[in-house]
Amino acid sequence: MMNEAKYKNNDQDSFQIISELLREEIEVHERMISLLKVKQKAIIKDDVSKLREYMQEEQTLIQTAKSTMKMLEERVAELKESKTKAARLEDIIPLAPHSLRDQLDRQRKQLRANIEKLSRINRENRYLLNHSLEMIKGMVQIFLRGNEEPIKLYNVKGHVSSSDNNNKLLNFQI
Repeated sequence: MMNEAKYKNNDQDSFQIISELLREEIEVHERMISLLKVKQKAIIKDDVSKLREYMQEEQTLIQTAKSTMKMLEERVAELKESKTKAARLEDIIPLAPHSLRDQLDRQRKQLRANIEKLSRINRENRYLLNHSLEMIKGMVQIFLRGNEEPIKLYNVKGHVSSSDNNNKLLNFQI
């Protein structure tokens, strides 16, 4: 009997540690969300120095999240060995003491919501960067284009027009 109480106490401690690790991971993800939003503004403003700064901070947060996730996975694996074959947090929560189940479930849902936000912001940032690169490529083509088929450009009145001359903006003749 004494051994069984000790075993349950160990599980309670493990679930408490899991809850603390989830809290830490949620905090890291929330800081990452804030950072990515600021990074998005820097992308829009084309502030390369700020982008570099944010990238370094982002790498630090990613490393923190990875180490926290690794510790969390180890704790879940320990409980998996002691209770069931379930390897996911979602499967372990029903095994938690009643006092921690709701808290762990809320943390799991918050973590999932944060991951979805991170994914959405990353997609938006990727779109902004790709669009910027396409604009730059287009501008370079306008400057370097020679006697090719005239491209359509907007005139002063805002109407699409085609130049009768070639579209060469830079004359490379000597």
